[in-house]
Amino acid sequence: MGYFHQYICSNCRKIHSLYHSEDTCQSCGHFLLAEYDLYKARREIDPREWTRGSEMWKYQALLPKTSPSPLSLQEGNTPLIELEKSASRLQIKQLLIKNEAQNPGESGRDREMSLLFTHLARQKRSLVLADGINGLAISASMYSTRAQVAALIFIPQEAPDRLAEACELYGATVKRISWNQKNRRTVKESIPTDQTTLYDLNEHGFTYRIEGAKTLFFELFETMSPLPDIIFVPTTEGITALGVWKAMSELQKLGWLSAHLPKLCLVQSKSSPWYVQGGTSEAVTAAAQGSNWLDFRNHLSPVSGYVLKLALNQKWPLISIDDETIQETIKKIALEEGLLLSPGGAAAVAAISTVAPRNEARNALRCVVINPSSGIRCFQQLRRSWNEPEQE
Repeated sequence: MGYFHQYICSNCRKIHSLYHSEDTCQSCGHFLLAEYDLYKARREIDPREWTRGSEMWKYQALLPKTSPSPLSLQEGNTPLIELEKSASRLQIKQLLIKNEAQNPGESGRDREMSLLFTHLARQKRSLVLADGINGLAISASMYSTRAQVAALIFIPQEAPDRLAEACELYGATVKRISWNQKNRRTVKESIPTDQTTLYDLNEHGFTYRIEGAKTLFFELFETMSPLPDIIFVPTTEGITALGVWKAMSELQKLGWLSAHLPKLCLVQSKSSPWYVQGGTSEAVTAAAQGSNWLDFRNHLSPVSGYVLKLALNQKWPLISIDDETIQETIKKIALEEGLLLSPGGAAAVAAISTVAPRNEARNALRCVVINPSSGIRCFQQLRRSWNEPEQE
């Protein structure tokens, strides 16, 4: 039984019914958030029995299930991997990696795309447009094929060939462009299709992507007791951070979580520090073009401003890590633990030293780091940075 109740605007707080066909507000145009009848759910759901199954759709009672048949590739249920040697080196009690690389498309974006394309499968969309940055391209290609919707992926000129080849393997059309917002808009307007049936993930879909992302914290809640002190979240648009926060809020309203919630720490590349710089115009430019890592580049969505305000209100630490430290951390964890992290996961591990000074309190810290995608995706770039010849 589902408890999906209504939509509420993230900006003006206007209520929209379940039958509202768009995912933006009728009044102000901002993205909507899904709301649930949590008071009814609290009376009816037994927290010990509310999940059945082994993937993210087992949480469907608290998901906006808009189709009787979820579009799934068995995403979710990713492991928590303990890094004992790294925890000892960092002088903390425990370090756990939530390894999203073990999703079907080797990315946490699979959670978002499963829920989004379950929704889109009911709509008459001629084309989905996505970007080859921040881990989205491959997941969007996979799930668009599953939903039988055409996909066009914009990829920066400097992106590795393997990214384009993977998207094309799943049936997406790939177009390389010089990466900036103005050029992207020009190329988009030239697409020979009915613009009213084009679904641009730069502008739409946040409602459902946030709901997919929140299942990550549902899994932490189900498998960890007690919960960690800090969750380190690599952040571009802010979808994952907002999903985790929304899941915590809903579980707290259900009475299943105490008032003491894990603190979130948002982590970025120092060359793309939009949140750290407070959303200035200079930071907007850097976010789109600055980082050497495609996973940290961000076209900045309406979610970004919302998450920045939320982070400041909740007093979440906002940390930026330089690209050299990210590279060093990837190599260190690989040699130390036998695990190849993504640049985002490595930045989050490196942020632990910044957030937690070396003292007695730090020795008691239990930390979870979200590794958003597979480090294998960046291996070609890593080899170049380490000046090692790439094997064909």
